[in-house]
Amino acid sequence: MATEDLHAQQAHATAFATEHLAACAADILEWERTSVLPDGRMRELITLCAFVGSSRQAYAKEEVTRQVLRHYVAHNQSSAAA
Repeated sequence: MATEDLHAQQAHATAFATEHLAACAADILEWERTSVLPDGRMRELITLCAFVGSSRQAYAKEEVTRQVLRHYVAHNQSSAAA
C-alpha cells in the first residue's frame, strides 16, 4: 500500500472517530462492561482501521482514546482560561 493511501485511510479513521466520539466511547465502555462489542460506531471505526491489519481493534480503541483526551484537554484549557 502506498504511503499516501495509508495516510488518507488514517486521516479518514481519525475524522470518523472525532465525528462519532461520544458513540465510540460509549461502545467501548459497553464492550469493557460486557465483553461484547455492540453493533455501533466503534464497529464501523474498526472496519475503517483495516489498514493496520490484525491490530485494527486496538488501533481503533487507541484512536478513540486519543480523541477523548484531546477533547478533554481542549475543553478544560478553555474553561480554565475563562
